[in-house]
Amino acid sequence: MAIYAIVPFRNDSLDDLKKKLQDVSKSAYVEHEPNVYFVEFSGSPKDLSYRIGISDSENSATGVVIKINGYYGRANRSLWDWLSQEENLKS
Repeated sequence: MAIYAIVPFRNDSLDDLKKKLQDVSKSAYVEHEPNVYFVEFSGSPKDLSYRIGISDSENSATGVVIKINGYYGRANRSLWDWLSQEENLKS
């Protein structure tokens, strides 16, 4: 499974987005601010985008889904712990 970052562009449907992310992934890290969410998902970015309502024309959500191939930076310790756990599960 791959790790994806989801960046919503509007704040009006964030609670709905969080619920959908938790529904599509057994492992979702939805606590990161500001409004960037990380999930583990086995499909394509397009599949995930449809499943969470970004690419669904009936939904008002807007945003981008990014497949992560590597990462580096400075963030909350809990994000690094989650990313490390997901990497260990893949090995």
